[in-house]
Amino acid sequence: MRNMLIRPSRKELEHFHPDYVIYNAGAFPANRFTTGMTSSTSVAINFAEKEMVILGTEYAGEMKKGKRLLFFACIVDL
Repeated sequence: MRNMLIRPSRKELEHFHPDYVIYNAGAFPANRFTTGMTSSTSVAINFAEKEMVILGTEYAGEMKKGKRLLFFACIVDL
């Protein structure tokens, strides 16, 4: 992911507040016994809280696709 994003300087980070937060817990499986869950992999987005959670997959593409989805969702809101 680092090679896909522009890393801000320390000075830019001093007053930075993210628009969205991505929690990537790829090594931690989702609970398949939760209602509606059929896999140990889960990618969930809460647009109200502006958070995305990735469980059960260490595939970096999930972060990339999630970031792109959030980007397009923000464009639609403009």
